[in-house]
Amino acid sequence: MKEIVCPKCGFHLTNHSYCVKCGYTKNVFSTGMEKYTNKNDVELYMKNSYRKVVYNQNLFLIFLLGPLYFSYFKFYGIGFLLFFLEFIGAYFIFNFFFTFGFGIEPLVIYYLGSRIFYVVVANFVLLKLIGKRVDSIKKEKNYQEKISSENSCSFYSLLVSIVFVCFFLLLFLVWYRIQNGTLFR
Repeated sequence: MKEIVCPKCGFHLTNHSYCVKCGYTKNVFSTGMEKYTNKNDVELYMKNSYRKVVYNQNLFLIFLLGPLYFSYFKFYGIGFLLFFLEFIGAYFIFNFFFTFGFGIEPLVIYYLGSRIFYVVVANFVLLKLIGKRVDSIKKEKNYQEKISSENSCSFYSLLVSIVFVCFFLLLFLVWYRIQNGTLFR
């Protein structure tokens, strides 16, 4: 009798229908797979972003954005508050070390340290925040339709946060120049 070869890997099929090497099965079709897909509500809400957040595949984005990473996922208040705290911390660190004759190195170390902190903690905190958001959406009728229709993140929300940050930096610059008396020079 002629031995049948697996079309996927080339190994011989046992009982002319199953490959023990790669798992290929001849003439078997899988239907009704809905019961095997266990998507939770957070995964339905985040869609494609869920895997990136859970498996930390967005670390460069977190490092680049820092506190504005939360604004990318529509947590404007938290993102802007963390940016404000980071900026004020940088201002005080620069003023403290600049009086002792240090250059910009302490500021660079501060920003690198804060960004590494965001890389380590941001995805965990984000999943908790989105879990709370989903729990608040669950209180409504037809919450699954609303969860599946909303987008968890957008570049538009990031753009709005960047505009607010630029406005804040402009206000800070005006305040700083008024303090030094160099506003109208």
